[in-house]
Parts: sequence; C-alpha cells; structure tokens
Amino acid sequence: MSGKRKGGSSSTSNKTPTKKQKLEEGQTTLKSFLSPNKPGSIPSSPRSTVPSSPNPSTSNTNANNNVTPQTTDTKGSVAQPVSQASSVTITTKPDIKSDAVEAISQSIGVVKQESVASSSADVLISTLDELNRFKPELLPSYWKSGEPTPYRWMSEAFQHVDGNTGRLIITRVLTNMLRTIIGHRPEDVLSALYLCSNRIAPSYAGIELGIGSSVLVKAVTSVTDLNSKSLKASWDTHGDWGDVVFSARRQTQMLIKPKPLTIDGVFKTLRRIADRKGAGSVNSKTDLVRKLLIAAQGEELRYVTRTLVTNLRIGATKTTALAALARAVVMEFELKNVKWNEESAKKRFLEAEAILKECYAQCPNFDIIVPKLLDPNIGLSRIVKESKCLPGVPIMPMLGKITRDLGELFEKLEGMQFCADYKFDGQRAQIHRSEDGTVSIYSRHLENMTEKYPDIVAATQQFCSDSTGSFIMDAEVCAVGEDGQIQPFQTLTNRAKKNVSVHSISVNVCVYAFDLMYLNGVSLLQEPFRRRRDLMKSAFQVVPSRFGFVPSKEMHDIEEMQDYLKEAVEAKAEGLMVKVLDHPTVTQGRGAILASYEPDKRTDAWLKVKKDYVEGMADSFDLVPIGAWVGNGRKVNWWSPVLLAVWNPETECFDAFCKCMSGFSDAFYKEMKEKYAPGSDKVIPRPKAYYNVPESLSPDVWFEPQEVWEIRGADITSSPVYPVAAGVISERGLSLRFPRFIQTRIDKGIEDASTPEQVIAMYRKGEHKPAAKEAEVEEEEGLDDDDIKEVQWDEKD
Repeated sequence: MSGKRKGGSSSTSNKTPTKKQKLEEGQTTLKSFLSPNKPGSIPSSPRSTVPSSPNPSTSNTNANNNVTPQTTDTKGSVAQPVSQASSVTITTKPDIKSDAVEAISQSIGVVKQESVASSSADVLISTLDELNRFKPELLPSYWKSGEPTPYRWMSEAFQHVDGNTGRLIITRVLTNMLRTIIGHRPEDVLSALYLCSNRIAPSYAGIELGIGSSVLVKAVTSVTDLNSKSLKASWDTHGDWGDVVFSARRQTQMLIKPKPLTIDGVFKTLRRIADRKGAGSVNSKTDLVRKLLIAAQGEELRYVTRTLVTNLRIGATKTTALAALARAVVMEFELKNVKWNEESAKKRFLEAEAILKECYAQCPNFDIIVPKLLDPNIGLSRIVKESKCLPGVPIMPMLGKITRDLGELFEKLEGMQFCADYKFDGQRAQIHRSEDGTVSIYSRHLENMTEKYPDIVAATQQFCSDSTGSFIMDAEVCAVGEDGQIQPFQTLTNRAKKNVSVHSISVNVCVYAFDLMYLNGVSLLQEPFRRRRDLMKSAFQVVPSRFGFVPSKEMHDIEEMQDYLKEAVEAKAEGLMVKVLDHPTVTQGRGAILASYEPDKRTDAWLKVKKDYVEGMADSFDLVPIGAWVGNGRKVNWWSPVLLAVWNPETECFDAFCKCMSGFSDAFYKEMKEKYAPGSDKVIPRPKAYYNVPESLSPDVWFEPQEVWEIRGADITSSPVYPVAAGVISERGLSLRFPRFIQTRIDKGIEDASTPEQVIAMYRKGEHKPAAKEAEVEEEEGLDDDDIKEVQWDEKD
C-alpha cells in the first residue's frame, strides 16, 4: 500500500511521556553536544515528532531516493500505491518542543552560568572544562567512524543552538560538532562548514540556489497533505519555511525507508540545484528539492528546508563558524591528549581565532583554507603564509576609523608621517587582473560586479603600464559627466547592474585608485603605505575621465589639514582619509601604528575626517531597517516611521537605534511599500532572534535585514528605550534625534552597518553640547518633515 498516512494510525502505541521524562530527554540531548561524558548514542531530537528509524544505514546519499510518501484523506482511507513496496512503519510521538526548551534552560547550569558571567573571558574559562569533557571518539549508534557524516548529526547540533542568542554556547556546540567530524570523517569538514555558514560557495562566486517560491511550493505540496492555499495559511501561522515543512511532514509516513541524508550528500545536492540553469531548470530544481524533503527525517526537515531558503536561523555567522573551526583544530591537533591548563588553553583559542580570521580576511574561500588547515604540514602555524591573496579572490577591505576631531587625530599620529587622501562619495571597488589577463571587479562586501562595469574592464588595457601584469587594486568608482566632473552618488545608483554592455551605458564612471595590494605575483599587504602608493603610481597611468589617482597630500599641522579638507569638499569629496605612511621605527615601540594593509580591520592607520566633523554636526550613520509602523494621515498607505538598527558585532545582533520618518519622497514611500509588501519574503511575522528590540517598540510589521540606509541626525541623546550602548555611557542606551534619510547604500552589506562603538564615539564627540531633554526624545523621534522647522539640514554633496 502506498500514499500518505497520518501518524495517529500507527500500529505502535505512543504513550505520552511525563514531564519528568521530557525534561530528562532534553537534558541528555543537550549534553550530547555540550559535554557528553559517557558512551552511548545521542537520542532523537526532543523537538522531533518524526524520529528517524533506529540504526539506519550510514551509506552516503545524494538525495536521489525513489520514495513514495503516504497520507490519509479526512475519512481515513489510504490511497493505493503508485508502485508496490513493503510498508515501513515509522511511529510518531507528541511534540514536546516546549518541554525540550524548558529542559535545555534547566540543564547542567550552562545557560545560567553564561548569563551571569561578568565578561566573555570569564565565560570562556568556565566553559573550558565542558569542552574538555566532550568525547568526540564516542559516536552515536547511527554513525560509524570513517563513514559519511550523517546530516542528522548536524541537525541535532543546530537544534541545540536554535533560538539561543548566546554566542559562546553556539560556538561551543559547533566546535564539538566540527571536532567530531575532523576526527572521524575529515573530508566532510568543508561541506559542514559551508552548511553551518548557510552558504554553498564563496560569496564572491555568485553561486545561488535560485529557489523561488514556485519551486518550493511545488516541492512541498508534492510531499505533504498541503495544497498551495493551506501552505499559505501554514506560513501565516509559523512564519518560517522550516517550521511549515516540519509541521506538515510530522504525520506523514514513507512506504520505503529512505537512505539517511549525509552532510556531503546534502551539500552536493545543493550545488546541483544551483547548477540548474535555462529551460527546464524549474522542474529539475523542484525534483531535487522534493527528493531532499522526502529523505529528510525529524529535525532534518526543519534545517534542510531553512537551508534551501538560505535562512538557517541558528544565530551562527561567518565569524562564529571560523571561531568554532579554529577551536576544533586546536583541540583535535594540539590539546587532544594533553592535560589542560585553562589559562593557556584560553590564550591558544584566541590566538587560533585571530590567525584564522586573518587568513580568511585575505583569502575568503573555504575551499582553499580548509584543506590546508587540516594538512599536518601546514595547519594553523603556516595557514596565513600558505593562503596568500590571489587575483580572482577578493580581499576583505581595510576600513577607516572614525576620529572625533582634528586635534585628536594629530594627537594620535604624533611623531608619524601621514598623508590625507580625498574621500570621494562613490562605490568602493576592488579591481583584479590575473596572469592570463582576466579582469574581475568586486564590491566592498565582496560581490562580483564585473558585469556592471564592462567599461572599466575595457579601460584596464589603457591605464596599465607596460610592465604591469597581475594586480589587485583598491579604488573608488565615481559617476562623471561629459566634462569629467564628479557627479553625486545618486547618479551612480541609476546605472544598470546586469546585462550591461559598453554601448548601452548611460552613466559614465571614472576609477580613482588609492591603494595596491598585489602586483605581478607578489602580495603587498605587509608593505608600508608609502611603498604601496609609489608602486601603484608606477604601475598605472592616468586616462582622463576614465582612470586617475585619489588626490593626496602629506600633512604637517591642523591648519594645513583644515585648508585641504575645504579643498576636498569643493571638489565634491565627502571628506578626507588620513593614512600613516611608514612602519614604526624601533624607537617608537610596540604600540606604534603599522602602515600595512590590514584586511577587514579598522585601525588608527586610516582615520576618517568628514566635512560634518568640522561643521559641528553629527556624522551620518549606516543603519538597517528592521521594521515599520502603518503611517497616519496622508501616509496611511505607507510604512512610516521605520525602525532602524545598528549592527553589534560583539553580540551578532541588530540593536534598535531610532525611528525615522523624514527625508523620504512619496516615490520612495511607494517603492518601499512595494518592496516590503505583506506576504512577500522580505516581511516576517515576528522579530528575528538576533533583533535586540525592547517590548515597548512593537512595529506593525517586521522586515528581513537586507539593506543599509544612510541616516543623518541632529545629535545623539541618552534614551530610556533604545538598547544601543546601554551600560557603557550610563544605564540608559543611546538614540539618534531627528533622524533623516539620506540615501540607500547599495555598496554596503548589512554587516557593514554602523556599530555601537561608532555611536559611542560620535556621542562622546558631542558631549560638550547641551543634552536634549529626555522627556522630548520619544516625541522628537516621530516628527514628520513638516514638523521639524528648527533643524537645518545640509544638502548631500
């Protein structure tokens, strides 16, 4: 017999577990990844209502399973089979998700311990013993050493960190998962790392699953009782595709036992989905997705579905995954059979994380890094040297640090030689040319935008000197008029992004180079800026209105800097970037500032001086819209105000910072309402676990974090409502008064948004100003354009 059958009709009796039994099961399951100290298998996930059958085969699978799901209609009749096969009974049990959460919160004191720790260092020390007690050699019964890693193993790890905002707990669970894979199936580490990071390739490769709503709906309805209408209703209830599919499949049984999914099998299937292009690709993608959903069991359903929609929701970012990998390597190769000294182990963890972060910053490609990291002849000791920057692999850009005023700047750089570069308001671009002449262009957040700039690709032949072969250049791309004059940034945003040909270009651009990181096969990252700059000017030549160098001048006193800043602003620059020219001498000591190119770092070697600082106004902020309210009056059909947040890299959360309803045109309001239309994938039913928003701020709608807005305000004030920097300046947080929208920053990703550290720096800059009346803060945040008469705004250059 075939078809689908509801789990309630199973021949196996399902006795409802007591609360004590549920609690014990949840505790045992959590310990399996936090600190298992006895042999035995990891039990079925306590949230799973469709547990996998015991001791399934561990052979690899690529999800090509011909499995017929079965179900019952409302009258209980069972549909006839599509093909003859013997029935496999899979029993179900009541959903005990809430009790599992309770169990986790009460288990072994780990969560409580983390919440009361005085610092991250204290927590790290307190959890070292937990890591030491974990025994990666003790595998669950469904996995044998050397055989492909079951996807169930990863799903159970994900389950334990799902909804947990504690970064250290997440890191510890992922560390133990990766340790085990390294010890028993090292060839699966690469696939596991990509799946943990919710990626299937390096971000710059542009490889996407391309699973639209039509593919997912067709696949889900083919393996569940849901039709498209009931699927929409389930989505409205759950607001998460993983929960929708898990709920729909939990009472579905299979006539034929599917082969268990493996980590490598899931990853390879995802890559096959991404490879499907052109005619017939929708049906092909749907078939592959369907096979994955059929093969997935229990909690695997939740996480494989979330992976398909690239929204894993386990709170793990790239930084978390790298930290977990670094710790796993240390424990497996350095501390495995060594008696621990907590202080030295903690120090080694931090060193390993810094090494791997540095390596990834100059070569952000797991395919290159992981094999070398696991090579005993390379490992952590040589990974940075062996993973040098290469043309075609973008380097994570070095970033400028905010300076409060010119006096502070000269104090920081006392005794050093430095210059000031114009900071043009364009799109940052990293231009690569390989030995074979291939040119590629990447954005600040490593997206490949070569297709957007065919004119730059063509111009490389003109601006390269005869001796220049391969290179990696850092530059600013600006829109220019027919006379070669720089145009506003908004003009550049009107340029098409895809399918651009040289003959179809309507907005001309000029490349302004300001740094060189690689030349003719040699990395220049460790060279001082003065040498990098000299090599850059000898390797390239000016082509009017097509290529030039960012104007630069060595500085010696504040008056000279002020004059140069005025010149920069008149030349349509938004300020200056002050850069240290030379490495420190021996007499300057260890604390001196290096002049090397530091990927993915903000250091005092690059200090940002904007026009706003000199004019006494607050700097603009790069904020992420995360929610909105329904407007009033003439804005009743639009979203207004919009809740904006900063990105907190320490907690890996978005902290609510202000509400904005000024600076928007009617056309922008209309475009925003269409983009964030109810029912679209950009609108979510509830806030993300990593949204730090107080209960008193409850928007009518929540947004997926996906874009960055430049916002300017009158000043920063202490707030009893907003959580940004709470406990740093005072018990209260900080908020932006009179926020006003300037533009969308298409050149920035959401993790490039302003941080609490930057907010604090700007607040301290303005501490000499009279404080705003706290009682007026909430009122001022909601003011409309017509109400703000006393605030004078500068036009965007």
